[in-house]
Amino acid sequence: MSADQDIFLAYGLYQTGLTKNQIQEKINYLSKFKKTYPFLYSVVFSDRHPSTIVQEASKIGMFIPIAKRYGINAYNFYINNINNYEVVFERQNSTYPTHEDIIRSNDKYKLLSMYRDEEIFSNGHCTIFNYDDRRDMLEKYIKDNYLSLGHFSIDSNSRSIYSYTLPLITYNDGREKIHYSIADLIHFYDPNTRIIYKKPGIAFNPLSLLHLRQLILEKLAKWKDRAGYNVTYEKEKKIIPISEHELKILVNYIDSCIPHINKPDIKSYIDTPQTLIS
Repeated sequence: MSADQDIFLAYGLYQTGLTKNQIQEKINYLSKFKKTYPFLYSVVFSDRHPSTIVQEASKIGMFIPIAKRYGINAYNFYINNINNYEVVFERQNSTYPTHEDIIRSNDKYKLLSMYRDEEIFSNGHCTIFNYDDRRDMLEKYIKDNYLSLGHFSIDSNSRSIYSYTLPLITYNDGREKIHYSIADLIHFYDPNTRIIYKKPGIAFNPLSLLHLRQLILEKLAKWKDRAGYNVTYEKEKKIIPISEHELKILVNYIDSCIPHINKPDIKSYIDTPQTLIS
């Protein structure tokens, strides 16, 4: 395969039906707008030896799995994955997120994809060292390091049908899926130990509760901003829908369970929250 074909392949492009001038125009375009292009160019026109590829890959934050460091395999891995590192150059030197930041993120893949592989691997407990595609590696990394702790989803965003007793909150840790209502989770809170139990004798992971807290605050913020929801009117009339009121109680219970974990202030999501527990 020619050098320009490898460049096209690296960015998911094909030369079929293109003239030599059109191919060159596209390469000129890539050289101007792809931040990884200079690094790709160096690799394509290198000796393509595995040791060379590993050294070049380190410049863009790419880890070449040990199992790929022989023959032409390291070069092929580089070509097939370099486009996934374009986002690494767009992060603007932001520091690596904390575990709490990652747990709270609604798009963990997008968040982590901005960081170099060595940064990611050095911050996880479970690391994948043999893979073919960076996207697959990151998705498995997220599953093993974060989703396995247990994560929540909240099914409905409608104020008119949201219920205090319907099991609309789902917990999933990859081994089991459990549905809860707001009433269930409030009932499972033990004020003496300040623990919320997912089942008798088994507590939720604190980072899982942090994720649930984030989802609840986002829901409350959406309700506040939803057309037709007049926050001032409800305050003046002291009308608080039961689901909203109980969700605020649940947030306060979660806060009592995770006092030492950094988390956004509830005031940044809703107005003048009530102190519901001591």
